[in-house]
Amino acid sequence: MAPPKMESELKLETDSRGVQRLALQPEGWNTWKWRGHNVNWLGAGTEGPPVVLIHGFGASAYHWRYNVPEVYALDCLGFGWSSKPLVDYKGYNLWEEQIAGKGQCDLLLGLTADFIREVVGGDKAIVVGNSLGGYNATAVAANYPELVRGVVLLNAAGRFDDPNAPTKVPEAAAAAAADVTPGMWYRMMDQVSSFTKRNMVLASFYYAKSPMRIRQVLRQVYHCPASLDEDLVQSIAIPAQDPNAAEVFYRIITGSGKPMNRLLDKLDGMPLLLLWGSKENTPAPGETRGVDKQLASAIAAQQGKRNASEAVEVQIVREAPKAKLFSGDGDVATNGDCEDDIDARCQGVKPGEGRLADCLGKQMEEQRKGNTKGKHVSEECVKELSAFRIDRGSNINKNIPLARACRGDVIRLCRNAFFNSTGPGLVLRCLKSQQESLSLICKQRLFKAMLEEAKDFRVDPALREACGTDAASLCQDVEPQEGGMINCLLARRGRASSDCQKQLLRAERERSSDFRLNRPTARVCAGEVQRFCEGLEPGEGRVWRCLEDHRQQAGFSAGCRSYLESFMQRQSSDYRLNYGLRASCEDDIARLCAEEKEQIDNSQGAGADSKVILCLETQRKQIRSPQCKLEVARQLVREAADIRFDHTVAQQCYEDRNKHCSHVQQGSARVIRCLHDHQAQLSSDCAAALFDHEVKLAEDIDFKYPLKQACLVEMDMFCKNAQHGHARVIRCLQVHLDRPDMSSECRAEVERDQQQSASDYRLNYRLKEACMEDVRTHCSDLAHTCSLEKGCSGRVLQCLQNHLDKLQGEQCKEEVFYFVKMEVNDYRNDVVLAEACKADVDQFCQNVGPGEGRVHACLRERLEELSPDCRREQLKLMVLQARDVRLRPKLQRLCSEELAVFCKGVAPGRGRKFRCLQDNLAKPDFGPECREEVSNRIRQSQESWQLDYGVAAQCADDVEALCKEEKGQAHARAAVLKCLVANYQAASQPCQGELSRSVRLALWDYSPGAALTEPCDADVQRACPPTQAQRSMFTIGAVGRCLAQQAAAATQPSLQPGCKQLVMVAAPKDAKALFEDAGTVDAVAARVAEIARAAGLSSAFVAPQGTGGFTLTGWVALAALGASAVVGVALAGRGLKRWAAAGRQGGGGGAYTRVVKRGDV
Repeated sequence: MAPPKMESELKLETDSRGVQRLALQPEGWNTWKWRGHNVNWLGAGTEGPPVVLIHGFGASAYHWRYNVPEVYALDCLGFGWSSKPLVDYKGYNLWEEQIAGKGQCDLLLGLTADFIREVVGGDKAIVVGNSLGGYNATAVAANYPELVRGVVLLNAAGRFDDPNAPTKVPEAAAAAAADVTPGMWYRMMDQVSSFTKRNMVLASFYYAKSPMRIRQVLRQVYHCPASLDEDLVQSIAIPAQDPNAAEVFYRIITGSGKPMNRLLDKLDGMPLLLLWGSKENTPAPGETRGVDKQLASAIAAQQGKRNASEAVEVQIVREAPKAKLFSGDGDVATNGDCEDDIDARCQGVKPGEGRLADCLGKQMEEQRKGNTKGKHVSEECVKELSAFRIDRGSNINKNIPLARACRGDVIRLCRNAFFNSTGPGLVLRCLKSQQESLSLICKQRLFKAMLEEAKDFRVDPALREACGTDAASLCQDVEPQEGGMINCLLARRGRASSDCQKQLLRAERERSSDFRLNRPTARVCAGEVQRFCEGLEPGEGRVWRCLEDHRQQAGFSAGCRSYLESFMQRQSSDYRLNYGLRASCEDDIARLCAEEKEQIDNSQGAGADSKVILCLETQRKQIRSPQCKLEVARQLVREAADIRFDHTVAQQCYEDRNKHCSHVQQGSARVIRCLHDHQAQLSSDCAAALFDHEVKLAEDIDFKYPLKQACLVEMDMFCKNAQHGHARVIRCLQVHLDRPDMSSECRAEVERDQQQSASDYRLNYRLKEACMEDVRTHCSDLAHTCSLEKGCSGRVLQCLQNHLDKLQGEQCKEEVFYFVKMEVNDYRNDVVLAEACKADVDQFCQNVGPGEGRVHACLRERLEELSPDCRREQLKLMVLQARDVRLRPKLQRLCSEELAVFCKGVAPGRGRKFRCLQDNLAKPDFGPECREEVSNRIRQSQESWQLDYGVAAQCADDVEALCKEEKGQAHARAAVLKCLVANYQAASQPCQGELSRSVRLALWDYSPGAALTEPCDADVQRACPPTQAQRSMFTIGAVGRCLAQQAAAATQPSLQPGCKQLVMVAAPKDAKALFEDAGTVDAVAARVAEIARAAGLSSAFVAPQGTGGFTLTGWVALAALGASAVVGVALAGRGLKRWAAAGRQGGGGGAYTRVVKRGDV
């Protein structure tokens, strides 16, 4: 028969080392039909004898990817891309038939595919097998020598006959026994056993087929990491998705082939090459045959309750010393102190390899639970059992099941682990330190050994050696079993020797991942585990995490909570006790916290144990592993809720906690809140630690326990779409602070958090992150002082406010501006001002509630009466408010409609919105409440030059040059503004423009007694007295126009020099030129008329007086003309609106509706 044609060419690639290999094809390679089943194969023969490669268990032809195409390789039926029929795999015959073939074959005997005959072409082939493939290769050669030229076995699998097994039952007797029908009980037990085995195997398959677990297994069998890549993982994972894969897995794993020694006997001179890797996990065939013979003899003696004829020494793990087995068979003696207990409770249990000890241990466990009746295990037997366990724990070779299960893991992980180590049990200590990397069977056996150590500290040889004396002196009345002695030593570790402390810490770390290894907690919390964590697979910290998450729920006992939180406290001091941090953050710790890790590894210095956790917390933005970030966040949530879980704070504040907060119950951040309330009385060390604690937790509401608990409803109501982190949810709650549907509890916590973040820029996470560069540029000295003092009292925040216009980062500007909004809304958010004005608030504003700027308004009403410090801080804040109406809560509330109507397109900032309101102050639709508030602000700006943003921005250098002495004085009574007016001609042009506007506005909105316009009070009283109607409502601009007329009219008494100077400064630039010329009055009048004509206005605005003078109607020429035009246009527009409204309603005299303010917009 001609060989089948290859369906696709083999595609080759180069790996990371530059070695050529087969490229993965997810759909497989060549398909060959055999009796209705698809068989995947690849490769092609070349000159010389053909070579057929047979893969091992769970693998496929792709595992030979570095050896094709010079050879043939196939996927055995049930593996790889070949079919997975649900047939009988028990005898493994089908693979030998598939490979060699008999031509005619019963399907039950083998499912032949006759690979050699039909694919290779019938020529004799060299058959190469690895692992289970080695067994198949041997079977093919033994049964079909005519098709096999030679055999190569690579770490072959297969069992050997036991030379000490009983003589085989004669076939006739076996046949007779087979005719006996088993009873119902035996049939039922067989069914139960089969059902249990099936479910366990299927469960293990679903666990084993995940890519993560496949990688773990491959790491154990591939010594070279470069060979373990994603393609190799997928070559196993893809076939495992077949619907029949799980059932085939069960049928194969529960099957068994013929003994290898019988197959090898049949080779009859055939060339055989046996290869065994030096790092292979399992012993080579026959390696333990001599030990097995001695052990079998000792077991037989013990079965007869006799001592073994000779001591049995074993060395299954070569890296550990040879070991003499307890009682000769590695078990408690059947003829010792446990004889009666074994006869009573362990009938049918075969002696040897710890089986009887396991049986007695289970009996004692049931006794402890109260599940047994009658006689308990005798005290003498308990002592012998303890002696056996202590002896077995001293050397891995004394624990035969453990040694066999972990031999390969020792070779792979522990061969180089002993150069710098001394003391007993080194191999076991190495395995414990590598638990995450162990094979599944080794991990299971190691857990059993560690459970014995957890129950009795003496089973751990290093712990027994280091703590024996301490146990006798500190815990003499404590029974060593069930972890009682370890628990006692841990509770009194401060009084133990240094060697004992070190070993206790080592043992605690080794056992930290599995809840069951903490015996006292496991015993006390058994009910909670069953209630809250039922079905949860133990190990990898899962049960610990489950209990922690449920510890505040109803039904969680106080006893369990106490044990659990005690362990959580220990975890917070050493990251290696926290499985999540230890496993998830290994790479990030090595990269970010190498120095801290070295300190803890070497136990250098007090407190070094918590430094790795602190390092991860402070550098969490640089963490790369997403899971590590989650674990660090989880630790921060712990610390936010309970001071005990922040190791540094717990230590530094121990005395302060006892002094101020001894009455406060632990948990729910109650102790932390208490320490905050006593912050002024705290020791410097505690205050510093508490501040660092607050800085760590400023990033996320999840780290602010009281705030989060108080605002759960509001978070769902207002901030459902706000992503956690970067203080986004906190900002969301602040934005909604004034909502009426926010609870008083949530509002109080948000306000408290605002005040805390205002005390130091580092507690304002968003501002701190946005302003790092600007702090370094503008406030570095203050920031350095703050870092030394562990507190800034708002000084850096004030520095940033003072440099607001110079800040480089846009985000920093936004955050500083937002902070100023917080300050002007609630005086308590400005810690410097709040401290300076404490007495003033108590004296003048005691009954004024915070918020909406009410306290600030109250204080400013008594500005002249305030203490110097309070007045200074209020003026500073007023200067900041002058730049933006958004920083003036009252003005923004009263002028919301005016801002929307008149200033809609005006950008906020730099005083633009307020200037817009000033420019529209005389508009007829300008509301009286807004007009009054704007007028008040204008009058305030006359008190200090810095309260007028334009003057402050453009005249700062002029003030330094011309008015330095006045600047040094109190800023009241317009001292600097008056100085600038007096030195107007010497001021810079930008300053002149802003000063002119400011003075013009002061005259326009004149008020008797105002600081800046005070020089005009007498002239106003003489020449511009208000009418009777104006006394009730002052007319905007009336005094300004009157004074302008007075300044221009030559026939009237001249203005006082100080007032005239103000009018001249206030006049527009072109109008001032008229007065500065040396021409005649007629010439001035002519020039004004010329300006009027150029503006398209009537010359009637200039009226000759017949005496050589003229009246400048309006306000200093262009000011008058401009104002008249604005008023005329406004009135005309208003008339047109009324006329249009009347017209729409069908005639003249229609109704006119006036817009009335009804609150904020």
